[in-house]
Amino acid sequence: MEIVLNEWLLHYSKYDAEKEKKELVYRFITCIKKKDIKIIINWECPFIKKFQLLWDASKQDQVSSALFKTLNYLMLNSEKVKYTEFDDIRTIPKEIVDLCPDDDLYLMQLAYHSQERIIITKDIRIFEKFKERAEIKFLTPEDFLERYSGS
Repeated sequence: MEIVLNEWLLHYSKYDAEKEKKELVYRFITCIKKKDIKIIINWECPFIKKFQLLWDASKQDQVSSALFKTLNYLMLNSEKVKYTEFDDIRTIPKEIVDLCPDDDLYLMQLAYHSQERIIITKDIRIFEKFKERAEIKFLTPEDFLERYSGS
């Protein structure tokens, strides 16, 4: 299975995030590591840019630092992450482009790289805009874990 993430994972890993959010990240990363799941990322996407920005700040907290290190190792594992190049981005239907906020368009483009077209997000506005659309599945991290973690 291939999935797309927006930046919730990084925000929940930050040094000033609540303990419950960091625990959710830990459970999510553990699920990805144990299951046959691959994250689709583009080198130019906001996820990578935010990861780089937040990496240094994570050193202020031992738990955040451990989460970012684990996430970094995960992102370097070609069995767990599929990187796409900027010129490899798939064309998406115009009706999807029209519905999608500009800052989330990269999520749709990445989702069209997989058959499952699953986006894991905490962004309520994107859930609302696409709740009637069947071609892309949106899940919260909690829903994803409930369905796929096996625990």
